[in-house]
Parts: sequence; C-alpha cells; structure tokens
Amino acid sequence: PCFDTKDKFHIAGLACAVLLVIFCFIPWFSITVKEGPISVDASRLGIGLWYGIFAFIGGAVALYGMLYKNYQFAFCGAAIALLMAILGLFIVPSVEVAGIATVPADAVKLAIKAGATTSRIGAILALLASAGVGACAFLKINEK
Repeated sequence: PCFDTKDKFHIAGLACAVLLVIFCFIPWFSITVKEGPISVDASRLGIGLWYGIFAFIGGAVALYGMLYKNYQFAFCGAAIALLMAILGLFIVPSVEVAGIATVPADAVKLAIKAGATTSRIGAILALLASAGVGACAFLKINEK
C-alpha cells in the first residue's frame, strides 16, 4: 500500500474510497409513516440490498486501486458504485417493520403516494463519495 501524503488527489481519492465503503453500511432507504400520534419507521442498509452489495464491491475495488496506485481499478470501482448509488435513488425496496413483518415494495410505494416521508441519505452519500473517488482517479490517470 502507498500513502502519498504530498499528493492531494491521492489522499482525497483514498478518503472518498474509505467513505464509500463506510456508506454502504448506513441506511440507503428509510420510510416514516405517521398516523396521528403514532409513527412507524423502517429502513434498509445499503449492504442489505443487491445494489448496495455491488456498490460495496465497487468501493472495495476503488479502495484497492487508490491504495496500490492502480487508478484504473479505482476509476472502474467508482463507476460501478456510482451506477449502483443512482439505482439506490430510484428503486423502492421492501422493508421490515420492527423485525415482525416484511412490507413488500408495492405496499411501500402506496405508502409513499399516501404521504409517507422517505430518506435516501446513504445512497446520496455513496453517490457523492463514488463521484469523488472517480474524479480523483480520473485526474491521476490523466496526470501520467
């Protein structure tokens, strides 16, 4: 592994790659349904979704590429993670409520239409981190 502390693009790309891997372990989709004084929350971690798993793999490849100065790997891993994060912004998954019942995706879509609030903070953060690592890797590839 190489930690080139004098190269700002290497350090920034390495930090973004580490964050990308971490962001796969936070909720990529959460929904809150309020009915009077009662509120029900449910969420799905990125690593628990098929596209979150692929984003994690892309993040691991990007981290490898940045650590070992194989910037082509870093760029490809970032591109995979970016695509999966974009999918995470639009796909509505099924959710498990309080470990008791699984709510299918169709029912979640109906709840969203009825006014439930959703959050996709994990997918947004993964999108930003993958764009950051991809940009740094691209700049390092063109620097050579």
